[in-house]
Amino acid sequence: MAQEASLLPGAHGKGLYSGQGVLVYSNNGEATKEALTKFDVKAGSLSEWDGKNWKLIRRNQFTEITGPGGIYGNKNPAGDPIWATGWDHKSLLLGVRSEGKWAFYRLPKASHSYDGAHGWNTEWPRIRNVGTEAQPDYLMTMHGMFWHFPGDFTTTHAAGIRPRSAYLKVIGDFARWNSQLVFGCDDSAQKEFLNKRKQKGNIEGPGQSNSNLWFTSLDQPDQLGPAMADGSVWQHENLAVGQVSDPFLFAGWPIRSAGYPTKGK
Repeated sequence: MAQEASLLPGAHGKGLYSGQGVLVYSNNGEATKEALTKFDVKAGSLSEWDGKNWKLIRRNQFTEITGPGGIYGNKNPAGDPIWATGWDHKSLLLGVRSEGKWAFYRLPKASHSYDGAHGWNTEWPRIRNVGTEAQPDYLMTMHGMFWHFPGDFTTTHAAGIRPRSAYLKVIGDFARWNSQLVFGCDDSAQKEFLNKRKQKGNIEGPGQSNSNLWFTSLDQPDQLGPAMADGSVWQHENLAVGQVSDPFLFAGWPIRSAGYPTKGK
């Protein structure tokens, strides 16, 4: 048990999915005092089990693990991709396992309100098919942004992710119901967690949780807040000559830019 625990670091298990001969597990938080006050410390993990041994894939915070088959499982488990969403203090992380290997990409964040090495602020980002069986249409939620997610995303076809709009909600899960989208929300929770701040004064949380289901149209994810986002690949790090970063995906914005800070700025 001690060996398994050492290969499954973190304190908040989130996702579990199988395919390609492995079981994949995600963890999105750390239970240290440091994690309660610092957002840029080492936290969470993504690991896989081959039936005999656990293998730590990446030491970052991860939440959703799924594939094209969603909660029903992939139709072709031996070959269909496995997707995992996560983040660090710099940007979003997207992992994909295809042809037996993991690859990782970065995307910008619409909000930093979901950060935290403790992992409490991410209720449960998802990738779900909100289309039909004949015409799949995948929707991804992550750090306050709705994203169009391509159902054929693999290491050989890493294209097609597009921002839709930003939102100010805490979304736990969602599904298509007839010609509508239904979101399970946790917008007004009784527990304040770490939300005891001087800026709040004596304002307390609600006496009881008031979360509920949100029924809305299929195109609502395109009509909320502006799809503004930012992120980085490196931050205050020592880099080796020739070191290559994770690919950073930021297609879909009419105005976008990339740059690097200079000394003293």
